Amino acid sequence: MNWLMVALAVTKLNGVYVLPAQPELREYTTFELQDATWRDDGETVIFSYLLPEDMTGRPDYVMTMIAPSADRAREFFHMVCHQTGTTAQCSTRGTSTACVLRFEGLGIEAAAVNQFLDKKYGVSPTTELRKEGAAMLLGDAIGTLSLTPRTEP
Repeated sequence: MNWLMVALAVTKLNGVYVLPAQPELREYTTFELQDATWRDDGETVIFSYLLPEDMTGRPDYVMTMIAPSADRAREFFHMVCHQTGTTAQCSTRGTSTACVLRFEGLGIEAAAVNQFLDKKYGVSPTTELRKEGAAMLLGDAIGTLSLTPRTEP
């Protein structure tokens, strides 16, 4: 039996996603990404992370985007999620990457998000602001993403 060994470079990332919003909603449209990583096998870079549960109403929504490894090595590159059609235009300077993401076809249901937020935070004016922030991700939302390598293990 022949096994093909592929070197896979994995980089854990710190990431912050921001949806543009009016001042009173900014706190509820800025999210730290969980479990964000680059995986590079020399041909393809896979960027994956958990979408924040406060935006999706569920704790397990994994977003996976890809780009050719050669493109990722450039200062400007493009990533795409083939499952949803979400795209990202990115720029790298040193070890930092900034992207403009256009989310499409996420299949997030407002009622499920609202129910999740009510259960997690209780019914309150603050929860209503969280719902307004989460509603901005419905449809074709555009936001920014900042990524840096994680320094801790």
